[in-house]
Amino acid sequence: MPRITTTTNMYLNRERKYRMYVEMQKAVEIIPFEKGEFLMADFQDESFVLFGANPSEPCASVELNILQKAYDVAGPEAVEKILVRLSEIVSEHCGIPEDRVFTYNRNSQVWVAAGVNIDGNLLKF
Repeated sequence: MPRITTTTNMYLNRERKYRMYVEMQKAVEIIPFEKGEFLMADFQDESFVLFGANPSEPCASVELNILQKAYDVAGPEAVEKILVRLSEIVSEHCGIPEDRVFTYNRNSQVWVAAGVNIDGNLLKF
């Protein structure tokens, strides 16, 4: 069962949450074997979330949780695709610029910021 947690410093009314949920259900089906009808989503709005040079401006983080087996079958490309789509959904429905939406799958190296996988691009060690 996939789970998506969206945290933002904005207020989200019930209708906006529901519309995002419906689109997220479609997005999780990018991952083989995942079904939108089994999606669990929670929305943590009006959270004390700060980001970047203008910390009080609207921003969001979106965490995708899928089973390791689903990740192994889908591969990082599919996970990156779903994370980009989740970023688009949140940006579109909340009016948050996409460069202020951070999406990630905690158990993988696929982390997306501004619609791009930052692994290997942004972080150099």
